[in-house]
Amino acid sequence: MYFCLYVCVPRDEARTSLQARRKVARYLEAEHFTRQGRFCGQCDYCGIGGNYSGRLILLRLRARNRKRFDGFWKRLNKGDLTPRQVARLFRESFKDFEGESPFERNDVPFYGLADDAQIIDQELYRELEDGFDEYVTHEYEITKPNAIFTDLGEGEWEPEIVVDRYWAVVVDYHD
Repeated sequence: MYFCLYVCVPRDEARTSLQARRKVARYLEAEHFTRQGRFCGQCDYCGIGGNYSGRLILLRLRARNRKRFDGFWKRLNKGDLTPRQVARLFRESFKDFEGESPFERNDVPFYGLADDAQIIDQELYRELEDGFDEYVTHEYEITKPNAIFTDLGEGEWEPEIVVDRYWAVVVDYHD
């Protein structure tokens, strides 16, 4: 099964999205995310973005208009939709959205795409806050984020410490 993890890395360790994505990939390798170590071999494969590429965009859309997002998400999860139908549903639901759709992504490279690492602002903080944790909890649903920090311990996740000082990077992993 595929799971979604957000790894938060300090901005002073990465100036750009690509640097943040690479930093997280190296961090997960150093901590043996796929083998023994801090994370005790949580998975057999992981990559930046992957199946969850664009998830940070969805979190932002959810924060901006929860009612519209929830309607979209309910329709999305009702049944088997083709990729074309999903893309159309997204465009119909978020007509004012500009940028690359989070649903029309193929062959996402190992380090993901530029928007798979974003600086945590108030909006993103509110969406991830309930998921800040010391541990990986095997989540994939957008309403139940799991976000770990490379350098902060439990209880240090206050907005004044995190907002505008950390990148959130989307990680896709398989167990």
